Amino acid sequence: MEVVIAGLVVAQLLSNSLLAEQLATEALNVARSGAQDAVNRITSYMDCPDATYCPATYEVSVGSRTACVNISESGGLMTVYSQSSILTREKTVEAIVSVQTDEASVTVQSFKEVESPEDFISC
Repeated sequence: MEVVIAGLVVAQLLSNSLLAEQLATEALNVARSGAQDAVNRITSYMDCPDATYCPATYEVSVGSRTACVNISESGGLMTVYSQSSILTREKTVEAIVSVQTDEASVTVQSFKEVESPEDFISC
């Protein structure tokens, strides 16, 4: 009897860890999609952020999930933070984008998972 109970406990723990990993992966993929959306907006409309086409803070729907996106500009560099939370799992992706308006060029300098910044504005 004790062996059966121990087996059930181990099975439950494995199931919980697999679910947690699945949720973390899904949150990361949604955050990546939000960051890619922001990069696409910056590429199409270099005057980001603005109040109409490329707001500084907005939400992106990815299937039934959402990502909250923040865009800020400083000295020709745009910083994008995209964050997604699914249950207890939260993931944030940062994209650094160089914008040269005189040459009409946009270059993604980095695109990576990061810790959520303290000044992140929730949607």
